[in-house]
Amino acid sequence: MNANPDIKSLAQKISGLTKNGLDDASTTGENRRELQIAMRELGFALESNSETMQRLAYLAELGDINSRYKTQLYGLELRFDFIGPVFQTLPAYLAETQYRCPTEKCGPLQATYHTELSGFEYVMQPQNASVLRDFNLFMKGRREASGVSSWLDFYPFRDRIISGSEESSQAVLMVDVGGGLGHGLQELRAKFPDLSGRLILQDLPKTIEQAEHIEGVFEPMAHDFLTPQPIQSARAYYIRQVLHDWPDDSCRIILKHTAAVLRRGYSKILINECIVPDEGVNEFVSTIDVVMMALGGGKERTESQWRDLLAAVGLRIEMIWTLDDVTESVMEVVLA
Repeated sequence: MNANPDIKSLAQKISGLTKNGLDDASTTGENRRELQIAMRELGFALESNSETMQRLAYLAELGDINSRYKTQLYGLELRFDFIGPVFQTLPAYLAETQYRCPTEKCGPLQATYHTELSGFEYVMQPQNASVLRDFNLFMKGRREASGVSSWLDFYPFRDRIISGSEESSQAVLMVDVGGGLGHGLQELRAKFPDLSGRLILQDLPKTIEQAEHIEGVFEPMAHDFLTPQPIQSARAYYIRQVLHDWPDDSCRIILKHTAAVLRRGYSKILINECIVPDEGVNEFVSTIDVVMMALGGGKERTESQWRDLLAAVGLRIEMIWTLDDVTESVMEVVLA
């Protein structure tokens, strides 16, 4: 139940406005308006948190909430309805397993939802369509909602990728690997409307079905990044906030498949992730690290951990660009 405004004072106000019944003159004109406002506020004050969420979700579907607040709503639904129960399970799960790090298919998520599926496999089940929707829409609008700068604001994409790329309309300029609904490629096309070359969005089939396909912006392609990469010799393979979802062994599979299609001296992998400092990690990054661990054995990584992970599959970091101390970086990765 919401604490404000005061329920008692609202009830007294409504009683005063309706003391002679609902058919007298007090329910017309300005008094009628006051009564409407007081009754609406009383309804809000009496709502439980879950009832408030349901109301906002309904308004969001009607389009009565702007995109920024829609994104926050989807994020709240994801946290409360899907992630929250996992965190309630987490302390007991860790104690029972002698604090072993969870893995992709053996962790508090599986204990919570009584499944042997990985987190991503679980949300792809038909009964969890709303979770997948909330995840995709939250990821699509998160930058706008949080005010976080775009990676294109601090990574010199024109100098590092456009310059030196093949100018043929059939050449692939960039593949967005696990790119969700295509928001990253839409942003790229808007910032560089003169781009030549193809932009390809890759994600699992159910996510690609939800993506808004705008002709001339990108080409949608259903693809599982744990299987061989079908696009050869693109100028760039962009991987944003994907690898922190996965443990090292799965990351090595994803990166190995990507490394296999790189053209030496031309192709690059752009990894857009957090790089954790060796000490003095802030609260935000620490929280995300625990979330990734709980949901699938993933983690945020230090620079040395990133370098070791990449070296294991024949890759190396050529340069790093960082937005601020820890929030976000772009690692430009090439064949070793």
